[in-house]
Amino acid sequence: MKVGAKGGGRCIGGSHYEYCSHGEDVALGVDYGAIQREKKTTYPAMIQRETPAFIETHDHLDHCGGVPAFLREHPETVPYMTLMALRGTMLQMRDTLKISRSRAEVDTLRGRKPTPAPFSEEDVQNFFKRARQKTVLNSDWFSPMPGYRMSFRSAGHKPGAAMLLIVFPDGTRWIHACDFSIEESELVLGAKVPDDFKNPDGMTIECTYGSRDEDRQPPDRKQELVRLYQEVTRVFDRSGKLLVPHFASTLQNIAFQLARWGVSVRRPRPEGYAFSCRQNG
Repeated sequence: MKVGAKGGGRCIGGSHYEYCSHGEDVALGVDYGAIQREKKTTYPAMIQRETPAFIETHDHLDHCGGVPAFLREHPETVPYMTLMALRGTMLQMRDTLKISRSRAEVDTLRGRKPTPAPFSEEDVQNFFKRARQKTVLNSDWFSPMPGYRMSFRSAGHKPGAAMLLIVFPDGTRWIHACDFSIEESELVLGAKVPDDFKNPDGMTIECTYGSRDEDRQPPDRKQELVRLYQEVTRVFDRSGKLLVPHFASTLQNIAFQLARWGVSVRRPRPEGYAFSCRQNG
């Protein structure tokens, strides 16, 4: 088999992989995410060969941000993902269209040519109709393409995030993990080595997990929680208020921890990306 990192291999974001069995001119596609930069969002070079099956591992924009556009260009493709990934992707795709429209209005008022959205509302609806027919609800083995066998397992990254166990037509056994975590969080248990898939032939992970430089390792979560508690206490000691921004679906992880400290958490808007806090009592 062959694996190609169309995106996510040399940069952070834009996850997009193609897997091919030797002698075949068709591909198994995995993820099609956005590459978010300070001034604009771009997307990786798209798989050009016929792609009978496509897997979305989870609903973070660096993995799902361009999926409606991919399916528009690949009408032959059957998409697979978990139900939670489907729901989360729909929410973010609608947000993407709203943001694109708002930016277009601003650009027009400033006399600039608006940047077109990467996909349309019709593309989003097409994505939803096709994806909901093949949502993966458990870890049972299935065949996404002739000769291929696959099983979804929890990646431990977020609720609904999957790592893929893949058996190729030539017998190659591969794990596509990309974003994964072996640490338990407030919402999901850490990923486990599958008992029925030990000693695989290879594994794909995201480049952000490959650094051996101690200076570039992520901060210790326990130490960061101590810092957060100190800041919360400092703010409340002077009768202040907290507004806590959060990344993607991490709201609950922080909100649960604050609640344990006796902090009342309120989300100002259901679709917002920050929440406010006040001290109980």
